[in-house]
Amino acid sequence: MPKGRNKPLRLQGAFVSDRELQDLTEWVKSQGKAEYIEISPSNPGKEKENEEELVDEDDDTKLLSTIESYLLTQEKTSTSMLQRRFKIGYNRAARIMDILESKAFVSPLDGSNKRRVLGRRS
Repeated sequence: MPKGRNKPLRLQGAFVSDRELQDLTEWVKSQGKAEYIEISPSNPGKEKENEEELVDEDDDTKLLSTIESYLLTQEKTSTSMLQRRFKIGYNRAARIMDILESKAFVSPLDGSNKRRVLGRRS
């Protein structure tokens, strides 16, 4: 109990001596060999991008057709709406939005406003 207090003071955590830490470290090391994941400093997170690139192009074609059909019922759209509605990642949604823009199916990006659905299928 601290001086001048008649009730114990609650402290967070417990004291662990250097010797106890050393013993714990040695025990963890003895449990097995460490397995390291090698990440290139120049391309952190590249593995996740590659996973999305492995998506079958037929799937993208089918999804694009489905998205076009859905967008014909909408006046405006956004990349985040595609992500939520079709449960896809940002990279894939942005790539599809670029395709739709190049086909003049949606308007070009206008600041932070949503894109207008022009609705011309090719």
